Amino acid sequence: MNYALSFKIPKANMDRVGQLLSSCEHGDGSSVQDILDEGLGVDCANDDETTPLQMAAANGHDHIVRLLLMCGAALDKPNLFGWTPLMHAARHGHVNVVATILQQRQADINAKNRMGASALTLAARGGHLQVVRLLVEAGIDLNGSGGGCEYTPLLAAAQHGHDAVLRLLLDRGLEVNMRTPSTGLTPLMLAALNGHMTTAQILIERGCDPNLTNVNNKTALDIATIRKKREVRGYLDRKTTNKQETGKKIISYIMKLFMTYDLNLFLLAGDLHRLREILDRDPSQKDACSPLDGATPLMFAAMTGRLDIAQILVDRGCDINKQDTISGWTALMQATYHG
Repeated sequence: MNYALSFKIPKANMDRVGQLLSSCEHGDGSSVQDILDEGLGVDCANDDETTPLQMAAANGHDHIVRLLLMCGAALDKPNLFGWTPLMHAARHGHVNVVATILQQRQADINAKNRMGASALTLAARGGHLQVVRLLVEAGIDLNGSGGGCEYTPLLAAAQHGHDAVLRLLLDRGLEVNMRTPSTGLTPLMLAALNGHMTTAQILIERGCDPNLTNVNNKTALDIATIRKKREVRGYLDRKTTNKQETGKKIISYIMKLFMTYDLNLFLLAGDLHRLREILDRDPSQKDACSPLDGATPLMFAAMTGRLDIAQILVDRGCDINKQDTISGWTALMQATYHG
């Protein structure tokens, strides 16, 4: 997206932009029409580059979407984060809106947001089967990732236990043993991560290899064991042959847990003063790793939305690219996932 060409609204009109967006959010068609009749542009946007069409699509107001399209609204105009109207509708499972946008036959269905996720990935993550089916039938790229993003629709469905979506994607020929290039994660590993038993069963039945390891040399069984997902662990234990070292690994992690000085407790409590004292005394603690999952203080801050803590750690020179030992995720990935 070329931000230099973004539509800019004079300050005097910003209140009207806000009113139009609010009307689109709440499905007030008459107000939308009145404001547009006054001459406000149909593709006007707020500071986040959110347009009326994006707002209507995100809230599932198909009648507003149709009105805006009749007035010439841009189908693919993204917000500051690269989200198009189709992505908004797909993420929230608004089937009618997705169908309306696809009927235009001009929408870029394979567009990616700034994190590299497509409308199909967003729909799969939410488990919106009807939306996924519409997008697949429209010919969307089934691998749906780009720009360095390795989080595909299949991985999203597996991680969140959306079995119907998972089956649909596998029926369309997606590789059940696909692995992310940088971390070596498989759909089975993500299912194990969150303890989705039926998802794990489907993947195994479809030919997923439980003996595959990620970049940290961990199988799906290892991940289920570390995450204490007992049902999935029991199932995978019967399916996995690559498990000779699993018991030794877990015992080693537990022993390290009791030997490691862990400042993450202070992070969870939000004790900034104590945090600074610890870092002053031992600067290496800025990258201290939890023995059980390799989580760093920055990851804890990212997962809990503590920008103040993250700022302190970054200012102290923490390693922002460090990966955990379960999924290979960085702090940025954790922040994105946890919102």
